[in-house]
Amino acid sequence: MDDLLPQRIVRIARQLSVTPAELIEPVLADLPYHRILDLLGTQYGANSPHGTSLQSALSNSKAWSVLRDQDLGLLAKLWVALNRLASLSEGQLVMATKPDSEFRPRNAKASSSAMPDWPRPTAVLGDDLVRAFSRMILHKEKFRDRGTKLYAVIQYLPKPEDSSAFQHPRTVAGFRAKGWKPDDCVDIIPHLVEAQKLLNDEKSSELHRLADLYEQYPMYLKTPLAPQTPRKNIAHVPRQLRLYARRSGRTLWSFRYAHPILVPYDWCLQLFDAVNEELDYSLDLQKTRNGIQSIRTLEDTLPRLTSTKGLKLQEHKNAMPSTPAELEWLESFMRVVEQMESQFPELASSIKERTALQAPEDKIDSPPEMARDPRSVLMGPSDFQHFIANSRLHDVANQLRYDFDLSKKAAKDETELPSLLALYMPPSSSAESKRVSFHLWPILDPGMRQLLFEQMIETIKTRLSDTPSIAANDDPYDRVHRHMPMGSRKRTCYVCRMVLDNPHPQLGSMCIPCGELNLAERALSLPENLSLKDKTAIVTGGRVNLGFHTALRLLRCGAAVIVSSRYPEDALSRYRQETDFDDWAQRLRIIGADFRAAADAFALVQSIKRVLEQEGWGLDYLINNAAQTLTDPVEKEERAIEHEWFLLDNPSDDGKSMVVRQGYSPRVRGCAGSLPDGVAGKVPGSIAGPSAPKNTSLSDPMSKLQISGTDTSAPSSWVQSLSEIPYEDVITAHSVNTFVPLILIRELLPSMRKGGHIVNVSSREGIFESTQRSSAKNSKHVHTNMSKAGLNMITETEAPTAWKLGVAMNTVDPGYMSAAPEFEQAYGGERPIGWEDGAGRVLWPIARAGRKQLYSPPIWGRFLKHYGAVRVDTRLGRG
Repeated sequence: MDDLLPQRIVRIARQLSVTPAELIEPVLADLPYHRILDLLGTQYGANSPHGTSLQSALSNSKAWSVLRDQDLGLLAKLWVALNRLASLSEGQLVMATKPDSEFRPRNAKASSSAMPDWPRPTAVLGDDLVRAFSRMILHKEKFRDRGTKLYAVIQYLPKPEDSSAFQHPRTVAGFRAKGWKPDDCVDIIPHLVEAQKLLNDEKSSELHRLADLYEQYPMYLKTPLAPQTPRKNIAHVPRQLRLYARRSGRTLWSFRYAHPILVPYDWCLQLFDAVNEELDYSLDLQKTRNGIQSIRTLEDTLPRLTSTKGLKLQEHKNAMPSTPAELEWLESFMRVVEQMESQFPELASSIKERTALQAPEDKIDSPPEMARDPRSVLMGPSDFQHFIANSRLHDVANQLRYDFDLSKKAAKDETELPSLLALYMPPSSSAESKRVSFHLWPILDPGMRQLLFEQMIETIKTRLSDTPSIAANDDPYDRVHRHMPMGSRKRTCYVCRMVLDNPHPQLGSMCIPCGELNLAERALSLPENLSLKDKTAIVTGGRVNLGFHTALRLLRCGAAVIVSSRYPEDALSRYRQETDFDDWAQRLRIIGADFRAAADAFALVQSIKRVLEQEGWGLDYLINNAAQTLTDPVEKEERAIEHEWFLLDNPSDDGKSMVVRQGYSPRVRGCAGSLPDGVAGKVPGSIAGPSAPKNTSLSDPMSKLQISGTDTSAPSSWVQSLSEIPYEDVITAHSVNTFVPLILIRELLPSMRKGGHIVNVSSREGIFESTQRSSAKNSKHVHTNMSKAGLNMITETEAPTAWKLGVAMNTVDPGYMSAAPEFEQAYGGERPIGWEDGAGRVLWPIARAGRKQLYSPPIWGRFLKHYGAVRVDTRLGRG
C-alpha cells in the first residue's frame, strides 16, 4: 500500500518500526482509527520484515485495547484492499472520498477513547469491504475510468491456462452470483486493478493506430457527426485521438469502438458499391466485401451504423476496444477506396459532389430545429409542454444538448441564449425525463444518467437566470423600471406595448414572446446564419456605436465593407482593437468624409466608385446610418482633430491600404456651406445666424483615450423649441440626415447589383404620433424630426423606382439605444436594447432575404420597427 499512501505516513511508520515500544504508545493514543490502519498497511506495519516494534506496540497498547487479540495482519490486508478498491472505483483513497461514501468504514475517524469495544474489529472491517465491493463494483459497476464496464475488465483477468491459482468467475453473471467473502475480495481486487490497466493500454494502442490511419487517409475518414465535406484542419482529429490515448479514461467518450470514432465518408461506401464488381478479387477486396455488411447492419458483435449516411450511430453498451479484425477491415477498406478513386476519378468526383449536397450538415454544435426555425420562437408554456409531450425524444434531447452547450460557452459566445425548454422539463425522476436522458447518455447506468440530466437542467436554468452578456448590451428594461417613479401607470412591453406581467428572463424590457422573437430575429444576421461572401456594403458613420456594430456584423458574415467617417484614422484604430481583426481586415476600406459639407458627400461618391473599380467589387448594400442631432462643442472637435492628426502622423502598415486618403482632412464644423463647382453651382457660403454655444451638447467620446469634458450648463438642441435651436444645428442635421443619403442613393443606385438593399436608418421622430397629445415630441427637437421625416419620404418615394432595378429600399428604426445629455442618466443610464440588437434590426431586411431556410421574398418600401413585428404607418403613427 506504500504506493497509495502519502510518503509522510510511510516515513512515520518506518520511524516507529525502530522506536522502542514504550515510546510509541503516546503517539498511537493520539491517532484516529484510520491512521492506525494506515500504519498497519505499510511495509513497516503488520507482518513486517523490518521489525516488530510497531506491531508489538499496537498489540499491547492500552489506548487501543480493542485491537488486542486481533489478527493485525488480516486487518492490514483488509484495509489495503479497501483502499485499492476505492482507488479503482473513485480514483482516491478511502478517507478522501465523501463522508457518506460506500467506502468509509464504520468509526473510521474515531479516537482510541471513543472507539467502541467491538469484539471483532477485523470482522467488521471485512463486512465493510464486502459491502463496498458488492455495491460499487458488482451492481453499480463504478470505475474510476468513465465508460469502463465490469464485463470489459473481466476479459483481461488471468486466463485459466495462464494462472491455475485464479479461481474466480470470468463472467458478470458469475461475479454477481458468487457469494463474496472478505478473503475473496482481498484476492480479486489486485487482479481487477491490473485488468483495468491492461484494458486501458489496449484502448490507447487502438487510438494510436486510428490516429496513424487518419493521417494516412484524411480525405477518406471522418468523425461520425462531421459533415460530408473534408475538414480544413486535418491535424485536429489525430491530435485529439492521441490526447485521449495519453489521458486514459479521463473522458466519457475517450474509448469507444473504432468505427464510431472514425467512419468512412459516404462517398467511399457508395463508390465501393458502384465499382467493387469491376475489380479483381484481391486480398483487401476479399476482406472488405466480407465485412461490409456487418459494418452496416446491427449485430451484437460489431455494432456500427444504422444508415449509410454515416450520421446515425447505433447505441451500444460496450466498453471493449475493437478487435484486430475490425481495424484490419478499416485499413483494407481505405486501401480499396484509394485504388477505386485512382481508377475511376470521374465517378468518385461525381459521388463526392452528390453526397456533399444531399447529406445533412448536422454538426454536434449546430442548432436543432427549434433554434433554427424563426416560426417556432414565439412559444408559451403550453407550446413547450406540447413540444415535450409530442415531439420525438431525439428532438427534445438535441435541443437540450444544444442549450446545454450554449450555457457552458456563455463566456465565449455573448450573443446566443438557450431556449426556455429546460424550464418546462418534468422532474428527472419522471418517465419522460428518463427517456430523454437515455437518448442523451445511452451507455451510462440509470443513476448516472439522472445525475447528469439534473446537472444539465440546472446549468441551463442558471444561465437563464443570470444576467447574460447580451442582456448587458441590451440594457434590460426591468433595471430601467427600478429607477422610474412609482405611479399608477403599469409597465408595458417595449415591443408590443401590452402590460408586462411576465417579463422575458433575459430581455426584461419585453414579454416572453417578444423577447424570444427579438433573440431569434437578431440571430439571423450572425455569421453562422448569414453568408455574405462576394458581397459589398457601404456603411456611413461606421466609426462608433450603431454603425460600428453594423459594419462588424457585415464583415464577420464575409462581406467587403466601405465605411465613411469624419475621423477615418480613429475609426481604423477602433476596428483594429477587435480580436478577429486579421480575419476580415483585407475586406475593410475607410473613407474620410464630413457630411456637413456637401463637397465631402460628392467626393465620397467618387472615392467609393474608385474603390469598387480598383478592388473589382460590385455594390450590393447601402446602409445610410450616419446621423446628427446635436453639434459637438468646438473644443471637443479640436481635440478629436488633434488626435486624428496624431494617428495620421504615426500610420500603421495596414492603415495605408485600408484608409482611402483622397485629400480629405478633418475640419472644425466641417467647413460646411460650399458645394463643388460644376456640381450644384456656387453657393455663397453658410447661412448666417446664431451658432451653437461652444458648450452646447455632447455626443459619444471620440475614443477611449479622451474625456468628453461636456458642460451641461447650456441645454442641447434636443430639449430646445423652434425659437431656441441654433441654425447651425438645423442645417447640419438636415444635411447629414437627409441631404447626403439623397445624394448617395441618387449617385450609387444605378451601380448597384440586382438583389441589393438600401437601408435608411431613421427613428420614430420622423412619424406622426397616434395622438396630438403625445409627449414624444412635445414641441422639441423639430430639426431632427423634420430631417427624419424627410428620410422616410425618400424611402416612400424612391422605393418603387429602386425595386424596378432589383434593389429593395426600406427605412429601419433601430430602437432606443442612446439618449441626449439631459437624459443620459435617466433610469440609471439604462436603455431597453443595445447596439448589437440595433445592428440586428438594421441588417434584418438583408438577413431575412438571404436566409437559406424558410425563404421569404424581399421587403421594400416599408418603415420597419422591431424586426417588422410592429406595423408602422408614418402618416398615422405607431411607435
